Amino acid sequence: MNNKNQCVTVLANRRYLDFFPVFYNQLRDKGEYKGEINLITDNSIHLSSFNKKNYKNINVFKFNKIKFSKNTLRKLDSIENGRNLTKPFQWNKFYLFDNQFKEWDFNLYMDINMNINGNINNLLDLKKEKKLIAPYDAYPDLDWTLESQFNGDNATLEKLKNNYDLTIKKYFQTGILFYDTSIIEKDTVQDLIDLVEEYPVAKNNEQGIMNLYFIFEKNLFSPLDKSVYSYWSEKNNKATITKK
Repeated sequence: MNNKNQCVTVLANRRYLDFFPVFYNQLRDKGEYKGEINLITDNSIHLSSFNKKNYKNINVFKFNKIKFSKNTLRKLDSIENGRNLTKPFQWNKFYLFDNQFKEWDFNLYMDINMNINGNINNLLDLKKEKKLIAPYDAYPDLDWTLESQFNGDNATLEKLKNNYDLTIKKYFQTGILFYDTSIIEKDTVQDLIDLVEEYPVAKNNEQGIMNLYFIFEKNLFSPLDKSVYSYWSEKNNKATITKK
């Protein structure tokens, strides 16, 4: 019987699915994780090259592509250096808060191209009830503000600034998200989509929107311990998880 206390989840479209074997092996071997792993992908992908039998305790969740109105897509696509044109699949991170994941008590999401350098129990032990734990963006200098996550239509940006404090520097990045699934509500995914529709100025796709939602709308964010994760391995060679 599988332990439903916690799970690890990754997200991959066709472009990123090739990262899964390395991620899986690192998680099992270096991470010493034996529990369930969830793979979120999209309904249009053909998994002929992905043999589920090669992996233990794997669940595959297929979701439809996140859809926005034509007007919202037009505004997102017009953002200078915006990610919607090149990485629209990132919006599917919203599905981490689909009610299906309430099957587990806690969900640890990691970008599939993370490097796992050691036992992840120190990370799993950081779980907090009714919280979403994530690393600060631009750590350790914290020299960016939340405003850096948005660009585009001036009128929409002004409305956004009036409704949210974009001057904060202690906002999070979405490469790692560890959360109590009790924070998932019936309409969480739709609420996130609605925020994009209202403020179609998210330069880095889901990241800015999730900050608006989990910091301001829900007050659920808690920072991840800096010893566990580092974007740059050279800045913390003892970190359990690194990106580069």
